[in-house]
Amino acid sequence: MRGGIGGIKLITDTLQNLEDDSYRYELRRDIKLDESVTDKGIVLFVMLNPSSAKAIERTNADNDHTIRKCMGFAKRWSYGQLRVVNLFERRGKRPSNLAALEFGELVGSNNEEHVRVTVREATLVVCAWGDPVDAIPNGKERAQQMLGLIKEEGRQPHVIGCLTNNENPRHPSRAAYAKPLRHWNGKGDQE
Repeated sequence: MRGGIGGIKLITDTLQNLEDDSYRYELRRDIKLDESVTDKGIVLFVMLNPSSAKAIERTNADNDHTIRKCMGFAKRWSYGQLRVVNLFERRGKRPSNLAALEFGELVGSNNEEHVRVTVREATLVVCAWGDPVDAIPNGKERAQQMLGLIKEEGRQPHVIGCLTNNENPRHPSRAAYAKPLRHWNGKGDQE
């Protein structure tokens, strides 16, 4: 695999999709850590919806800004694999475009079971969907469903730094690498 980001060698990646490229269940990126670093396993980011990152990563340009930022967090936190799932599987560069779609057009038919498996496999779960969730019909309800699913699978949700002013988990592209990880109980505060 060619390409890399600031000392991150990209080894493999996986795209799980539905019937066509309009939906994506999961994106994976393996991160090569320095030999002196102990690999903590899988960090899972739960975000709003898939964007433009490509399934087969051949160059750095195949990763969008958000995925590059998540990869940076994974490396800094010593996780050898990044996985991303979303509240909504419908791909799109602008989350605002999701507001015009029906709920059934946003969520894939096998999403819940797929997310459960991914959450079970993760060592760390980071909620990171940001404020655009507020503009999507049933967005807040979907976020609460996802939090319930994470907790049912015995995982503690985390956020990067503090919540947004709207009390949503901060999106990785809006968070500095220096911000600490915090436990989150799913309400307007973090522990």
